[in-house]
Parts: sequence; C-alpha cells; structure tokens
Amino acid sequence: MANNKRRRHKRPIKDDYVPPFDAAVLQAEIVELELRENTQKLLLEAGLKTIYDLVVREDKDFYKIRTFNKKDLLDVKGALRKKKLYNKPTPTPPPDPQGDEPARQDNKQTAGALKKGDKPDRGDKGKEKKERTVVRMPYSDELDAFVEGVVPERPPRVKIVPVAEKPDPYVKISRGGKWGFKERNGKIVVEPVYDEVFTYHDDLCCVEKEEKFGYINRQGEVVIPIEYDCATSFSEGYACVYRREKCGYIDKNNETVVKFEFDAGTPIKDGECRVKKDGKWGEMHLVASSDGSVKTTEIRWIT
Repeated sequence: MANNKRRRHKRPIKDDYVPPFDAAVLQAEIVELELRENTQKLLLEAGLKTIYDLVVREDKDFYKIRTFNKKDLLDVKGALRKKKLYNKPTPTPPPDPQGDEPARQDNKQTAGALKKGDKPDRGDKGKEKKERTVVRMPYSDELDAFVEGVVPERPPRVKIVPVAEKPDPYVKISRGGKWGFKERNGKIVVEPVYDEVFTYHDDLCCVEKEEKFGYINRQGEVVIPIEYDCATSFSEGYACVYRREKCGYIDKNNETVVKFEFDAGTPIKDGECRVKKDGKWGEMHLVASSDGSVKTTEIRWIT
C-alpha cells in the first residue's frame, strides 16, 4: 500500500540581515584579512571563505566551529575592524515590563457570594444545623498526634523570591570607532579611547588598545598594564590572560597565580576552570591558602 503521508519539510529560519558594506569588499577572500594561521585554518575548514561569510554571523555563531575559542574570535573582530568592518551585531532583548499587574477580581466568586447572601436559609425549620468537623491528614512524623485526635497544622509554605539581577550602572558608548563608558544618566565616566571594551566584572573591565589588552577600574584608571596579547574578564578574583601563544591566570594585583603554559583556558567558576594543553582539556581547581597565596590542584585530564 502506497504511503500517502506527506513529508513535512522544515522551513529555514528567516534572516533579513544585510551587511551595510560594499559588495566588492564582501566578496573578497578571508586571506586578505591577514588572520593568524590557526584562525584562518579553522574558518576555511568550516567553509567560511569570504568576508561576507564572517560579517553575517554573530559572535555566538563562531563558537559552533570545532575548537574555535575566544582568542580566535578576537582575531577575527580585530582584522575586520582594520578594514572598517564588523560582524553581525547581537540583538538586544527588549526590557522587562515594569510595574505589577493589577490583581484580577474573580467575578464568579463575587457573583456567587452576592447571590448566596440574598437567598434565605434553606435549612430545616426548628432543627439546629449539625457542625461538620473537617479532619485533615497528618504530615510527616505527626501520626501519633493525629491518632490522639489532635490535628497538626499545615506547615507554612515557603515563598520563593526570585533573585533580580541588578544591571551594571555603566553603559558602553562608541565615538569615532573608539569605545568607553557612560552612566545611565548620560554622564561619561570612561572616555572612548579604546579599540574595544568588555563589560565590568569584579569592578574591573578588560580593554584593548593597539592590539594589546589590560584592565581599568570604575574611574577609568589603568590598574593592570595594557600589555597582554589577549585577555578575558575577571571572575572570582582571577582572569585568564595570554602572552604570545600561551595563557595563564593573574589576580587583581597582576600577580601570576597560574604559569603561562596552557594553550587555552576558561573563566573561574566555583574555584574551578578548564585548561587545554597538548590537545587535551583538563579540570583544575584554584585553592587560596591562609597566607593569601594560591595553589592549584592536580589537573584531571578529560580527553
């Protein structure tokens, strides 16, 4: 018997984004961007051959490429910036509506109450109503009290209050291709003099200037020199930074707590991070001693 069921084809996701750049520039090959050898190899293996293939993608799309990391993304963004180009901006989610929703009145209960109140008592005349005793089932280990006739009270319900994320008081601004910060009331607190700025974490912000990376505080003062070849934001008091092709970890005093001997590293979370060396990833814990020094546990290699 022939199968008459129609196959349902998935509709492609509609994307109306059109890069605002000259068509001739977009058709140029990515080799003209002078990327690092490893970055260019990863892009070509993923089938990205032209500049157009780069500028129509958001930052998150590049991480779908196998072994593509933060350093490779910074390499791509820096090369595009030199050509006065940029990849597809990440859309900003709409703000949450403010104000509480007014409580709704249950019209059925209100109407029922009025109607019930208007009706006369339908009980038998001359007879007293018998009161009904509602016995609730016991909770937990209070069965003995229930057997003796004492009904335990229902334990109070715990009200879960969601934790509201407080937005950062600073907002990124751009002027003449340079980046800085302003307060939400419009006051500029960090002049736009950097090629790139990250968001603030641990009250420090990673910045890029002339292809080098460092950190500034809330007053815009450089507290960690702009001297690293690549860097990530601080997390739990530490940050992963690169010198040439190797990365390590520093603290807020720019003291090295993990030597520069790894090919890649992730931010610290709950005292733990992942590091890559010789093609293998492993888990490493940072433990702070009583004297303020930091020690690392033996790495548990995953692959």
